[in-house]
Amino acid sequence: MSAAPSLLSKGDQTRLNRFLDAHYGRKPGVLRGFYPLSKEMLFRALAEKCSRDDPAVIDGTVSRLYVENELPEVSDGTPYLPSKVIVAGSLAPAREDPSLEAYFTRVGPRLGSLRFGLSVTALESEWSLRSRFAPVIDVLRRHRKVGVPMGSVDLVAFMGNYRTNPFGLHKDTQHVFTFIAAGPKAFRTWPFEALASHRGFSPGVRDKPATLEAPSPADEERLARSAIDLEGGPGDLFYWPDSYWHRAVGHAEPALTLTLGIDYLRPQKLKSTLEFASTGEDGFADAGKSLRAAQKAWRLAQKAALEGLKLEIVRQRSLQGYKAPVLLAPDVELALTDSVTVSKWSPVAFDYHAPGQLFVASNGQALKFESSKRDAKVLEQAWGRCASKPTFKVGDFAAALTRLAGHDCSEEALMFARMFVMLRAIEPTRS
Repeated sequence: MSAAPSLLSKGDQTRLNRFLDAHYGRKPGVLRGFYPLSKEMLFRALAEKCSRDDPAVIDGTVSRLYVENELPEVSDGTPYLPSKVIVAGSLAPAREDPSLEAYFTRVGPRLGSLRFGLSVTALESEWSLRSRFAPVIDVLRRHRKVGVPMGSVDLVAFMGNYRTNPFGLHKDTQHVFTFIAAGPKAFRTWPFEALASHRGFSPGVRDKPATLEAPSPADEERLARSAIDLEGGPGDLFYWPDSYWHRAVGHAEPALTLTLGIDYLRPQKLKSTLEFASTGEDGFADAGKSLRAAQKAWRLAQKAALEGLKLEIVRQRSLQGYKAPVLLAPDVELALTDSVTVSKWSPVAFDYHAPGQLFVASNGQALKFESSKRDAKVLEQAWGRCASKPTFKVGDFAAALTRLAGHDCSEEALMFARMFVMLRAIEPTRS
């Protein structure tokens, strides 16, 4: 398993907090030489992601390749599309590619003279990147302007040597932090109102994702005058607020970046649960039911909705804002004499839901157990005492459970310890 993630130094925490004070929600900016991101580690993570036999990879949902067309001669004011999207397939990074440079050497000849851009999404599910960026997320969550994003935090990699930005002039619903791992990188950004005269602009998209028509050559000079330009190299960090239009500026050299996006939109699953709780459609779908039967069905619907809502809340707490969970660790056999290391970045969340239901979640996986309120409290207290230490023995957890419960809990301790290993809340430290 991966080594424990490094923490941000106090100096880096101070620099990041001051940067957030000056820029978050206000204006774009560059933080120089902050928390360098290894291009080797990032490339290995996205190659691993693209190499899995996953339908989302195969159909282009996770990895998307943008290949430049031959740019046509256009008359003044005529919009054009600079690139086309294809499913990456064998052109995506693979485990067999030893490095970023080797990947470009393999793919370049297959694309001829055409330049390209590749995006790989859902990298927050890769443990190496999740643990690497957890210290940054920890500072963001504690900052007065940021807090806990109830939408999501996701990690997306972009790489390529494109001359023309393949993603167009667009805006997202996210606050975006871009970490540069390789190559020079540049973005042009605009405040929302600055492009009010541009074709396709609508005041109604301030809080929505939107893409504007590609600018004509005549538009470029006007856009350049009103842009806020961000330029940097490996180790630098870009930021722009969620309302800003932006567009990457291509370079001939291969570049590799990772964006950390913060979205405050309500999670879709939580939204649907709340809608179900408020409408109670199942309770009154059949107009032929008697009033008593309808009232009973309504109470059952409310109960089920509340249970689902509780389960989703404890699941979100355990994700710490990330959009996707990390892949589960392999199941292991444990003994009471084994030591385990606590993961700060994948905490366990507990919630008791009467009558007799205990919800336990870690790494976005929520489980329900039948339990008395007393037993639920015993489990949470015993776990809290052990997990407050960097490492502990499984036997210490069993002893704490036994002491609080008043009877032998060795089997229960072993069961929960194995479950928490799979959920990455702890990992064995046996030699």
